Amino acid sequence: MNGGRRLKVAVVAPSLRILGGQAVQADRLLRAWRDDPDVDAWLVPVNPLPPKPLRGALNVRYARTIVTELTYLPLLVRELPRADVVHVFSASYSSFLLAPLPAMLIAKAVGRPVILNYRSGEAPDHLGRSALARWAIARADRNVVPSQFLVDVFAGFDIKAEIIPNIVDLDRFRFRALAPLRPRIVSTRNFDALYHVACTLRAFRLVQDRWPDATLTLVGGGEQDAELRDLAAGLKRLGRLRPQQPAHRMTATNRPHGPQGDHEKCSKFAWRHDEISGE
Repeated sequence: MNGGRRLKVAVVAPSLRILGGQAVQADRLLRAWRDDPDVDAWLVPVNPLPPKPLRGALNVRYARTIVTELTYLPLLVRELPRADVVHVFSASYSSFLLAPLPAMLIAKAVGRPVILNYRSGEAPDHLGRSALARWAIARADRNVVPSQFLVDVFAGFDIKAEIIPNIVDLDRFRFRALAPLRPRIVSTRNFDALYHVACTLRAFRLVQDRWPDATLTLVGGGEQDAELRDLAAGLKRLGRLRPQQPAHRMTATNRPHGPQGDHEKCSKFAWRHDEISGE
């Protein structure tokens, strides 16, 4: 705290309109700080809604990016000077240039310390290719990442980082002893090429060869949705779950497949996307 008042933290991250790891973890962080006597934290969304006359552009490729950026930059100028600390969530490539980088530059311009929360598995290629990204990340006051993998990647570029693990809301899931232990598998990765969910599906074919009653549930959404559904059609059975069910169903699932914290993401994705299931 500063002079007995609450520390003001601007969290720059996607809102839950973009359902992904950054949005879920930022939301979970803000919920944890809610009513905190020492911290006053708020979201500065990287995907703010533009004025109503311009919202039609959100449905048009490229125009969406331009309109969002023109709304986002003035928001940063207005919100960041109010903060004592700016906590910026970051992905890689063009996303880094459009969202984290402007926030970092504006925060530095108004004399605010920056915590960069970098969360991309494509870091080796991103940092290897982009001198600008290396320069900007090295100048953050603190770099935090969710895994040892990213700590090691950053170290390879002489950038120090420390781990803050993903946050899971344990109250949403109840432990239940499973007897017998059955082959029930859940994958909570978005349907994007980066996560290679098709590999999970093909591996599951081998599992079913040995355990015919095995089931696989994919929870997510993305550009490979149709492709993955076609691939899943080759499984023995295909079914769906209702959007309200995933958190409940996770208690009956033996093998979550995905990083720490994806149980919460599983629940949120399912509100927007149907599930592909091997049941």
